[in-house]
Amino acid sequence: MRISITGATGFLGNATSKRLTAMGHHVISWVRDPSLLPKQDARPFDLLNPQAIDLRDTDMLIHCAAHLPASYEDPGEVTKCMMDNGVATLELLNKAESTGIKKFVYISSGTIYDPSLTIAKETDPIYPSMRATYYLTSKVVGDIFADHCRQTFKKTRVITLRPSSIYGPNMKPKGLLPRLVQKINDGYLTSKDVGNYPIDLVHVDDAAWMVAQTVVNGAMAGTFNVGGGLTTNTLQVAKILAHLLNKPMPPINPPKSNGHAILDISRAREVGYKPRSLVDGLYSYVESLYG
Repeated sequence: MRISITGATGFLGNATSKRLTAMGHHVISWVRDPSLLPKQDARPFDLLNPQAIDLRDTDMLIHCAAHLPASYEDPGEVTKCMMDNGVATLELLNKAESTGIKKFVYISSGTIYDPSLTIAKETDPIYPSMRATYYLTSKVVGDIFADHCRQTFKKTRVITLRPSSIYGPNMKPKGLLPRLVQKINDGYLTSKDVGNYPIDLVHVDDAAWMVAQTVVNGAMAGTFNVGGGLTTNTLQVAKILAHLLNKPMPPINPPKSNGHAILDISRAREVGYKPRSLVDGLYSYVESLYG
């Protein structure tokens, strides 16, 4: 199958591209700078002009590309987030339908749910009012557009995946885990660094497996949570990392606070999804840093 992936140099896009290529599919990587992928079928793509994408030689489109703001707390990012993550998604959806693409997979976010929820099912309220609101609201817009098109399109089947916080080898250094590892190694880990709020971590290879499942499973349709499959919090994550790094964990006890809802992944399990344990996943991440 010929599969187009937007954002193929991104964290999940890259892992998905490698998995699908290994499965024997022809992957077309739509990226801002094709020169970064000299040995691949890489083509220029810009979220500012999504209609320019040529899908005539594509069977399936996986939309991973998104604008990630420099600061998730900056309201000045709202317009770009809305245009790049919301409007651009709708334009790609319409382009897929008009071209006759068989499947469109939208990579949404599992952190868009109402933060007051303990466990979130796909049918639960989405209301990202606590953290990264400007970015996540734009992902909600794309999510709604995708669901509308799922119900109205005649040619293209639309599938939405909502991965929780993705981690693993090669993740960006600004994320929670790289910051915790740095602080633990430096011996300066504080309650402020760690926090104590619910978090759902999913390994990048598990998320990529679920994306690949949309390719091989002809019956998949609708929306799927893609999470780690267990309830945990940032303090527990820090303790596991300290153990794996063979470093002492300081006696900190940060107050509990709101975070993101833990994802109910029952629907994903029905199609064979089996996320690895958090300890195994964090071990692979630490090993990638020092192995």
